[in-house]
Amino acid sequence: MIRRLFYFPLVMILALTLLLLFTGQSDKKVEALIPLYADAQKGSKFLDLQDCRVHYRDQGEGDVVVLIHGTGSSLHTWEDFKTHFGMGYRLISMDIPAFGLTGPNTVRDYTIESYVNFLDSFLDALEIDSCSLIGNSLGGHIAWRYARSDPERLTSMVLIAPSGFSDGSDKPLVMKLAEMPILNQILKYVTPASFIRKNLHEVYFDDAKVDDALVQLYHDMSLREGNRQAFIDRVRQVEYDEFDASMKINIPTLIIWGENDQWIDVSNVPKFESLLPLSKTIIMKETGHVPMEERPESTANMVLGFFEDLKSYELIIQF
Repeated sequence: MIRRLFYFPLVMILALTLLLLFTGQSDKKVEALIPLYADAQKGSKFLDLQDCRVHYRDQGEGDVVVLIHGTGSSLHTWEDFKTHFGMGYRLISMDIPAFGLTGPNTVRDYTIESYVNFLDSFLDALEIDSCSLIGNSLGGHIAWRYARSDPERLTSMVLIAPSGFSDGSDKPLVMKLAEMPILNQILKYVTPASFIRKNLHEVYFDDAKVDDALVQLYHDMSLREGNRQAFIDRVRQVEYDEFDASMKINIPTLIIWGENDQWIDVSNVPKFESLLPLSKTIIMKETGHVPMEERPESTANMVLGFFEDLKSYELIIQF
């Protein structure tokens, strides 16, 4: 019995060593990824902000719309969605700290409060006094928390499967693994493309839309130097706001949710409707957690319709 107890840790260490040797993936330098994923023709720029070199895209002219992605994603999540927007809007997307080409910050602070402060500094740096926010998942949480702290700066919001009020019971497997000691350290070195594909199958309803190019994009972003540790740090700092029915955000808001969302259940909708008395909700059938990726044209048309309705309402009020 004593021998077994003595040898068990050695066997585990050997097994983990072999696992890393044969299945491990090295980090990718951001300098190697920039030529592949920072496209100047699509508006890619870099901004030194809060100890990060922030990758963002700034395209078009007109009413300013700021797009905020979710956990494990990047600004690329909005690319197909933006192609259906047409003229008359200035679309700004960014890789928020811990993700994409922006990567980690040195203080390893990825709380919602830190993201709200980051967004405020980002808008200041671009001299944006008024805008609409569109956020998906974590990006939605950042958007509505920002609206609670600085409502005068916002004209409207679009929340796409926002986080914030879930109790964590529907937390995806990848986040559960990132919370587990030892296993989360393996995630820093063993992140095969097959693991990324599995996660994408969870956030998409239609698996056929998860092609090799999409998997490669997400895989490369996850391997960006420092991003795997930052992902673990972010998951450890996830917080859920305690729902308070008296708490209201009086900003015109469109709520979009995929009926088949496996990451944040559609049953969270009533809480957001209560939080946002000036909101309208659209539930998309046969759609997962990232409607703007899975069904970009339909999602863009819904958002454009919402914006046009707001403009019509403003004209009526002015008249």
